[in-house]
Amino acid sequence: MERVTAGFKDMTTSKVLKTKLTNVGDIIFGCGRTVFYTECDADSNRPYKVVRYDVRTGDSQTIFMDDNPTHYVDIGITKDKKYIVINSNTKEDSEVWVTERTESLQETLPRKLITRVKDV
Repeated sequence: MERVTAGFKDMTTSKVLKTKLTNVGDIIFGCGRTVFYTECDADSNRPYKVVRYDVRTGDSQTIFMDDNPTHYVDIGITKDKKYIVINSNTKEDSEVWVTERTESLQETLPRKLITRVKDV
């Protein structure tokens, strides 16, 4: 099953943008024209990476990837809306990363907040 998200609207011009993202799991709006989303592996439908995407220009940057087929990646946002939280989980352990919720596509790599510990 292919997951798709489409139909972004530019809030400054009210113009509907012709954007189509495929294999999308979670999606979070960044600041301004930026969205963050998890991309799913087409074969297993497993969310495995986080992408920062500029809806006006179409520029994208993978900011996190977990190639381990037992790990599932999801994203959230902190209550103060300043950070994107990236979780890489299995049934037995988790790892948490954070990155700033920003419009800039400059390389701002996530920082590890909580290291994976087996059975925790």
